[in-house]
Amino acid sequence: MRVRPAPRLQDGSRHHPVRARDHTSARSADWLRAAGATRVAELHGPLRGTSGGQHQAGTLRMGTDPATSVVDPFGRVWGHDNVRVADGSVHVTNGGVNPVLTIFATAMRTIDALVHARA
Repeated sequence: MRVRPAPRLQDGSRHHPVRARDHTSARSADWLRAAGATRVAELHGPLRGTSGGQHQAGTLRMGTDPATSVVDPFGRVWGHDNVRVADGSVHVTNGGVNPVLTIFATAMRTIDALVHARA
C-alpha cells in the first residue's frame, strides 16, 4: 500500500499570529488614543482555547509569480483564464484577528476584474 502525503491541520494559536495580533493591537490602541479615546482595550499574551472565527488561509497562495503562487493578484488560476478563486484561501496568512473584511475586499476585486474582462 502506498502512503500519500496529506496536510495536517492544527487548531490553536501559534507564535507568529500571536505576535502579529499583539503588534496590531498595540498600534491600534496608539491610534485610538491619538484620536482622543480615553478607554482602549488591548490584546496581549497567549491565547487560551480557540477563537470563534477561524479562517483557513494560504491553500491557494496569491502572487505575481506562477512559480510561487497559485493565483494572480486578481484571483485567476495561473494557466487557466476561466478559473477564479475569491475566498480566504488566496491569503498567504491571517493575522491574529478575523480577516473577513480583507476576504470580502479581495473577492470584490476578483469579481470586478472578471466583470470588466468580459466587457
